[in-house]
Amino acid sequence: MPAVDDHDWELLQGAYGPATEVPALIRELRHGGPDPRADLERKLSDHVQHQGMLYPPAVPTAQLLIDALADETTHDRLLAYELLLTIVENAHHYEKEHTADPTLATLSVARAA
Repeated sequence: MPAVDDHDWELLQGAYGPATEVPALIRELRHGGPDPRADLERKLSDHVQHQGMLYPPAVPTAQLLIDALADETTHDRLLAYELLLTIVENAHHYEKEHTADPTLATLSVARAA
């Protein structure tokens, strides 16, 4: 199970720049925090997708959202589900036009195993 700090978020470019705030946002999703839910959702979403196009931070963020969903103590599991659904629904754009290691398909197979 990857930890939120296992990724070099500075190198992962989203639609609006490096995904450096993703670790803090994931922690807030899991444990609660000062941001209203809509702000947290917008901030996380902005790092992984823009107008249906997924960006490299989507892959490690998806891993962390799956882990958040599996943890019954996660503060906002519904938000984790909604964000993961956004990633999954837009994955066909990502995997055709971008390459990432691992791909969402690879992660899916690994999670199933």
